[in-house]
Amino acid sequence: MRLVAREFEKGPPCGYAELPIDGIVELWFENTDTLNAAFASPEGKRTMAHAKTFLAEITAFVVEESRVA
Repeated sequence: MRLVAREFEKGPPCGYAELPIDGIVELWFENTDTLNAAFASPEGKRTMAHAKTFLAEITAFVVEESRVA
């Protein structure tokens, strides 16, 4: 996969001690329109509200699938 977008810049690269990451979630959508529609839906809004009750920070990355021959 190739990274094509990031929610916002966090700063220079660093190790776990400076920026601990406890988990990564991967969601697949047909395109950015379906991604945006999913998170704009009542279910998507409820999911994000719930996530914020136990996550200190969320950083989203948008990637595009690419085949390696």
